Amino acid sequence: MSRFDPYVIIDTLNRHDVEYVIVGDIAASFWGIDSARMVFEVCYRLQDDNVDKLAAALQELNAQERGVANASPITFDRNTFQNSDHFTLWTLGGALDCVATPAGVKSYDDLFASSWTFDLDGRPIRVCSLEDLIRTREAAGRTQDKFALEQLYALKKLIESGAGNS
Repeated sequence: MSRFDPYVIIDTLNRHDVEYVIVGDIAASFWGIDSARMVFEVCYRLQDDNVDKLAAALQELNAQERGVANASPITFDRNTFQNSDHFTLWTLGGALDCVATPAGVKSYDDLFASSWTFDLDGRPIRVCSLEDLIRTREAAGRTQDKFALEQLYALKKLIESGAGNS
């Protein structure tokens, strides 16, 4: 198991020109929601050229299945991504989840269209919108998401009320 270092993951994905949007707890942290869960989650474009780039990035990150005892390294290629669209992995940068279409979202393109661009210490990244983050958490229906959803709803209400605008 590697220590959690999202910069390693971001730098590797960016170096390979992977098209991705950050989702999950890391996206929530960009919206000011705290999370103790140290998993970097991305939604990737499920298109052959992007899948090739993602495969190369995952090989460089030495990605292995998470939660599988004595997991063997996975050979990532187009067939791998045709057989599954959700991967839970250990990488050189720590835990990484890759999903083509998160619950509650129609497609990568829809998620990308409403995503926000952030500059993270000189690294350009795309983060899913607050609305999409709420939608994915609602659709997942996991107990672990209840507290985060309460925080996300409160943040959305605060933004909609115009609080803090002067």
